[in-house]
Amino acid sequence: MIDFKTKPFTEEQAHKRMAWNEHAMQLHAYSHGLGMPNARKLNVFISTAVPGLIVGHEWTSADDYQWDCFQLLLRLWQLRKKYDTRFTN
Repeated sequence: MIDFKTKPFTEEQAHKRMAWNEHAMQLHAYSHGLGMPNARKLNVFISTAVPGLIVGHEWTSADDYQWDCFQLLLRLWQLRKKYDTRFTN
C-alpha cells in the first residue's frame, strides 16, 4: 500500500522525520478497506521544492497498533457527529 505525498523540502530537510502517526493510520485504513490488512505500507514524499527529490518511509509490523488508533478515532468522530453505522432490521 503506497501513499504519495507532496511537500516542499530540500535535500538538507530530507533527512528529517517526515512520516507521522497520522500517515500510518491512513495507510492502515486504506489497507483494511481494500481487504489487504497485511499489505506492506509505504509513504513516498515527493519534494515540490527540488525536482526529483523523493524520500520513502516504510512502516513495519511494530506500527500495526496504528490500526487500533484509527478505529478509536473513527468511533470518536462517529459519536461526536451522531453518525451510527450499525445496521438495524
